[in-house]
Amino acid sequence: MVTITFHGHACFTLEADGRRVVVDPFLTGNPAADISADRLPKVDAVLLSHGHGDHLGDAVPIAQRDRAPMADPEDFKRQVGGRAQVVVLRPGQAHTLS
Repeated sequence: MVTITFHGHACFTLEADGRRVVVDPFLTGNPAADISADRLPKVDAVLLSHGHGDHLGDAVPIAQRDRAPMADPEDFKRQVGGRAQVVVLRPGQAHTLS
């Protein structure tokens, strides 16, 4: 079973089998957010749909805090500058969380 929680705008958490991922964590400065980034429970991965600020939002601080990889369809490695692990996914690619 997967538990899906909507946090506002485009942010969701997905939980299954003791693992949690957050999608598009734009929480800080988002009046629609129901939770702040610092109150978000520990995540195992941060997923991004694209690099606009209203989706990228708190991705790097959350990934750093939880030592979670960031998976995204664009190459944020230069933007993130080694502050978090980035897994770049192209259409049809998959990545298994360890």
